[in-house]
Amino acid sequence: MFIAILTYKKPLEEVDRFLVAHREYLAIHYAAGDFIASGPQTPRVGGVILI
Repeated sequence: MFIAILTYKKPLEEVDRFLVAHREYLAIHYAAGDFIASGPQTPRVGGVILI
């Protein structure tokens, strides 16, 4: 298992423009069995994916 810790490099307004595409990307990898769990960091400065 790997833990990917992601940090946004752009403002949230710009990040949010890609949220739908990001969720589609996650769904593909969940369906393939690649991802175990994922979610945003609090405060919202990035996300975490268990691979």
